[in-house]
Amino acid sequence: MLTIGTADKLLGSLTGAYLGYSYLEHQHGQCANDSSPIYQPWLHQQNTPPDPELSEPRLAVTLPWLLYHHDDSIRRHRWLAHQLASAPVSTASIVDMAIVLYILGDSLEWIMQCDPAMRDPLPTLCMYLQQQCLTYPENIIPQVNQLLVRLNTKSIEADRQIPDQNQPALDIILAIHQCLNYRENLALALANPQAAYRSMITGYLLGAWRGISVIPATWLVSLTPDSRQSLIKIAQQLYRTWAGVIQGTGSLEICPLNF
Repeated sequence: MLTIGTADKLLGSLTGAYLGYSYLEHQHGQCANDSSPIYQPWLHQQNTPPDPELSEPRLAVTLPWLLYHHDDSIRRHRWLAHQLASAPVSTASIVDMAIVLYILGDSLEWIMQCDPAMRDPLPTLCMYLQQQCLTYPENIIPQVNQLLVRLNTKSIEADRQIPDQNQPALDIILAIHQCLNYRENLALALANPQAAYRSMITGYLLGAWRGISVIPATWLVSLTPDSRQSLIKIAQQLYRTWAGVIQGTGSLEICPLNF
C-alpha cells in the first residue's frame, strides 16, 4: 500500500485546485494568477475555515473547509441538513450547492483514506457514495441517485445533455472520472478541454489522493515565489488546526510541506 501523509495531501489538494483553476492560462505558458478568486480568500482564513454560505455558491472559497472536515462526515452532513431545513423551499440554488458539497465532501473523504495504488477504484467509490446517500435528506436523494448512476457509467460524456441536470454537481462527477482515470499526473487528468470549475475540482481531488508529487514539476516552478510560500503556509495552518498542533512546539517534522 502506498502511504502519503495527510500534510502532503492537503498541500497537494490546495495546489492542485489552484493550478487546475488556472489551467487554461497555464497551458499557454503563463503562471497562475495571484489575484485569482480561488487564491485570495484562502489567504485571509484564520485557523478553522469558516462554514460556507450556501446562498453564495463560491465553491472555491469552500475547498479548505471541506479539507478540514474531510474525516468528519457526521459534522458535514449535520450542518448541510440544517442549512437545507432552514432554506426556503423554492431556493433551488441552495439545494444544488448542498448536493455539490454532499457529493464532493464524501468523495474527498474516501479519496483521502484510499490506497492511491488501488486498481479500478470507481466501483468502490460508487458503493461508498451510495451508502452515504442513505444519510442525506430525503428531498435530495433522487437527484443524488441520478448523479451516482452517471458516475458509475462509462458513457458519462454522452449523458451530459440531460436537461434536468445540476451542472455544478455534474462537473463534480466528471472531475471524479478524470481524477480516477488519469491518476498518474495532473497534466494527464487535465489533458481534455475543461471549464476552469471542473479543472479546479480535478486538481483538488487528485492532489488529495496522490499528494504534491502528482503535480508536474514545471507547473510548480511556474508558481510565483509569493504564491508558492502562501500555499505552503495555508496548507500548514490547515494541517496544524486539523491535527491540533500548537504553534511553536517545534514539531515541524510532522508537517513536511516542502516542494
